[in-house]
Amino acid sequence: MNRALLLIPSLALLLPSLAEAQCPDGASFCAEIEVEGSVSFGGGTDAPPPPPPAEVEVQVDEAPPPPPAQVQVQAQPPRRRGRVVVVRPAPQAPNGNGQVVIDPAPQPQPRQTTVTVETTRTNRVQVRRQQRWNRKIGLTVRGSTMNTSRIHMGGLELGFRFRPARVFAFEVDFGTYGGTDYNDNARREHPVSFNFMFFLPKSTRFQAYMLIGGGMSFAKVDDGGGDPWDDDWDDFDTRYTYIGGQLGLGVEWRISPVFALSADLRGFLRTRVDPDRDSNPEFEEITSSGERRSTNTSAGVTGNLGMHFYF
Repeated sequence: MNRALLLIPSLALLLPSLAEAQCPDGASFCAEIEVEGSVSFGGGTDAPPPPPPAEVEVQVDEAPPPPPAQVQVQAQPPRRRGRVVVVRPAPQAPNGNGQVVIDPAPQPQPRQTTVTVETTRTNRVQVRRQQRWNRKIGLTVRGSTMNTSRIHMGGLELGFRFRPARVFAFEVDFGTYGGTDYNDNARREHPVSFNFMFFLPKSTRFQAYMLIGGGMSFAKVDDGGGDPWDDDWDDFDTRYTYIGGQLGLGVEWRISPVFALSADLRGFLRTRVDPDRDSNPEFEEITSSGERRSTNTSAGVTGNLGMHFYF
């Protein structure tokens, strides 16, 4: 230890002479060497002084928000003369490339967007389509023929239909027929009927239907022949009033929501209810044995072709 202390003054005396030896007389340039530092000996408890300061330039490369930002530290060579100042960054652990990773500021959480899918529009379109096809009120124009054992007539019917659903309807009809009766006399008849109608299948434009109903009919007969379409109703001699029921099968073709065509056959059974039914029966015949029989009950079939207008 004492020997080391004696060497320090000796080194101090030798350094100026070495500097003068390095710069000979007459040299145009001579560099000065400036040495700073300290030497420690032994295992003392005092911490060693910091290393010579070195000036560094800190360059921060901005990165997109998702990856962490990186700071690249690039050192420049020290100047030939003067002191080098060291700027020490915050204590961060450098990676293998000599770059210091600085954790960026916490990014704000992305805003949540709630998307609501509405299915009511599709339902509304479907409901509107159903309502468009399920029109509740209709008007009927129907051409008809009536045929019994000896009665043949043709005519026209107008009807009012209430159809609350595609599988059910209620219809009231008013008609006018003309032709000949059982005794080949001119006959004119005005039926009024009501019918309950059931349609199947539901979801098609072409539907079969069954009907059941009843009604009344008012007829006049000209015993002297004449024209069944005579405008003078009083020229007819005999009047009949009927009440009865009917049962039928048919098909309807719904061409559009507002128009349809139909065809059906209806079988009917009716009897007279007017006051003259007993004294003047409508149907009389004499059997082979000479017996005379009469009745006021009749049955027949009507054939119908119709057009329907829905609202």
